[in-house]
Amino acid sequence: MKRIALFTAFVMLVLSISVSAASLDFKIDKKDISFYAVDCSLDLKGTIKGAKSNSYVLMEIYPAEKTNDIDYAVCAVSTVTSGDGFEFSDVLLPENMTSGSYSILLTSMYNTKSIVIEDAFYYGGKSKAKEIIRKIDLAQSVEEIDGIIKLNHKEIGFEYFDDYYKNITSYSTALTDVYNESFSDSEEKLTENWEKLLKLLKKGTMCASILDTTSKDVVKKIVENNQISEELGLILENKDGTFNAYEASSQETKEILYEMMLSSQYNLPSELPQIFKSMSAVSYLRNERYTDAIKVFDSVSDIKTVNYAYYNLLIPTVQDNLLKAVSEKAKTVLDIKDVISYFEEETQKAVPIYQGGVISGTTGGTGGTSGGGYVPSVKNEDTVLNEITFSDLKDVKWAEQAILTLAKKGIVNGVSQNIFAPDEYVTRAQLCKIASLSFNLDLKEESKISFADINEGEWYKQYVDILSSNKIVNGYESGEFKPNAYVTRQELSVIIDRILKLKGINKEKVREFKEFNDNSLISDYALESITNLYEYGILNGDGENVMPLSNATRAQTAQLVYLLIGD
Repeated sequence: MKRIALFTAFVMLVLSISVSAASLDFKIDKKDISFYAVDCSLDLKGTIKGAKSNSYVLMEIYPAEKTNDIDYAVCAVSTVTSGDGFEFSDVLLPENMTSGSYSILLTSMYNTKSIVIEDAFYYGGKSKAKEIIRKIDLAQSVEEIDGIIKLNHKEIGFEYFDDYYKNITSYSTALTDVYNESFSDSEEKLTENWEKLLKLLKKGTMCASILDTTSKDVVKKIVENNQISEELGLILENKDGTFNAYEASSQETKEILYEMMLSSQYNLPSELPQIFKSMSAVSYLRNERYTDAIKVFDSVSDIKTVNYAYYNLLIPTVQDNLLKAVSEKAKTVLDIKDVISYFEEETQKAVPIYQGGVISGTTGGTGGTSGGGYVPSVKNEDTVLNEITFSDLKDVKWAEQAILTLAKKGIVNGVSQNIFAPDEYVTRAQLCKIASLSFNLDLKEESKISFADINEGEWYKQYVDILSSNKIVNGYESGEFKPNAYVTRQELSVIIDRILKLKGINKEKVREFKEFNDNSLISDYALESITNLYEYGILNGDGENVMPLSNATRAQTAQLVYLLIGD
């Protein structure tokens, strides 16, 4: 039977009770006594080492200030099991019991040895519960609620009062949720409201205790108490087996986390779980394997998503250097969002130096310089992408604005830091990346196509997957994609036209398609697309020819995309 601990009062002892009598030991843990005022019942369990199996334990309950002429309020008997354990469950108490503290006398019927548990629980009664609920609901400030709690903490059964609540100063954090909540003192709502009050009060108290303390040992004690962590909403491990920074941390790293938590700032208990998760990630990056940084980032995607587009362009050595720098950066900040922002900024700085193929070379491979000379700075400097200039654009003035604009957006890159190579050709792999980034295309996972010549880990695989899953590009009959093959002007036209239709982009027709000298060279599958792009004013020829079978240059591709997406 599920019951709510109304006026719950666990045993008022700091340590477990242990009383020896010859070879007989009673042991009762303070968490093993619960009083439920809703149905006026009590549960208790313990062990009695040395007692004979199937012997009996007698429980007698009486007022803590018992006089000799007062009878015991309740008597009950439990049987000792073969494992020395005994348990009292649903021991009913008379509803007319007077308010106050009650003690428990346990006696072994095996050899009449006894143990007294002083002030085992406090009975307030339903009328007192209604009174407290009503006062809290009508309170005009957290200070007023604080006074009610301090005056009635025994009646409330507030187990964290002595150890935590009476020492806090951040009452706003502890009690704002209680203050903002509505409570009803009606008989039928009493159980529900008391559960709600205790839950909010416990959670707020623990959050305020972390906020107030200057001792990492206090933080450690709170976090490592499973009951409290659950009340706070802290996720100490992922049940589905996915990466969890706290769970994966060594005890040494957890100690770093507890120290970091002393600097945490929040106003409401609901903010603490995300702060804890963020700082767990940062402490892991500070002290554990830097190569796990991507796993750490992925585990906090609910806090901040990461753009891996630039990172995927880098060669492995540069990626490794970058992750080392991320680990160093984590030692200077407390928030994982700051680490992620640094990661994204540094990858952008690295791309113009170590190209990865978004129009980055004529071979369509990973491009760039082999080796790992790039070392990210720990300081957040202005990104190189905002200062891009190319020295070889004088002969393509018509495309200069397009090239520079797209370069600053990270859509196109030079073949080196200052060389764009506008007359070189675009490969199929490069065009997939340009299209994906330019038009914000999403992957359709269920429609992905596997190609025989594209392996996992290739910088362009994710972009080929995006375009192929959207039926923008196709492979060859051989099952290959041929990522390094150049793109012709008619192929470029078909790909762009398909994207416009997919995205529902309607362009205004500004002219009529004309009879070019080389119209006969246009493939049937490409005629409509070339006609559309020409009539939109996006695709041009040389006046006499549209050149459908010529390879598209880097400058032409940049200009065509720029005319569609603008600044």
